[in-house]
Amino acid sequence: MNSLWYAVINLVFVYACYPLTDTYLYLTYEKYKDYNDKRKNYIIKNFIKSKILKYLTYSSIPLIPVILFDMQDCSDSVHFLGSLYVASDTISLTKNMKLSFSTKMHHMVTTVLGFFNFFIHWENTNDISKLLAIYCILSCYSYSVNECLSLRFLQEDSISKKNKRKAFLIYAFCCLINWLIHISYFILKLKNMDFSMFIYYSLISLIAYDDVVLLKWLRD
Repeated sequence: MNSLWYAVINLVFVYACYPLTDTYLYLTYEKYKDYNDKRKNYIIKNFIKSKILKYLTYSSIPLIPVILFDMQDCSDSVHFLGSLYVASDTISLTKNMKLSFSTKMHHMVTTVLGFFNFFIHWENTNDISKLLAIYCILSCYSYSVNECLSLRFLQEDSISKKNKRKAFLIYAFCCLINWLIHISYFILKLKNMDFSMFIYYSLISLIAYDDVVLLKWLRD
């Protein structure tokens, strides 16, 4: 099966999750009924993404040593999970919802990187591919951020503030580890930087910028 079909399958899956999630939230949260379609789509988008990232948090664990130490070819698994990771961001760009400029850039960059993922052979991969895998895997661990972004409109303020503080601590830790790894590698390879490394760091910087924006919001 061509790996590009994974993108189709996961995009259709996420798209189908929107009406199902809409029904679930409508029946579960009284406040949900009061919002317009634009706000509902935003809530749905983050709710779905939080569940996907939570699933990826656990499903990616066995892949970590395989990817980092080139233990075997895991291309099919990474192509599938990578396309699932990106699908919610890609679909959100087609939906009627209010997204900040940094978030739109984040989603466009992940869509581009998700496309290039299909052309990576995940056995004996280069350092840039491994850095991408690390960034994505660590990002999954902060699924509580998307849960917080979604449920803040549906829960009591006291519960929302508590979840916000918890999400900030987890997100800050994941970002710190990610940034330290990427900055350390950048410094080590600065004198030998090639075009692929320049493009990768340019794109990942846009995602990091959105991370900073989210961290500031969570801290307030």
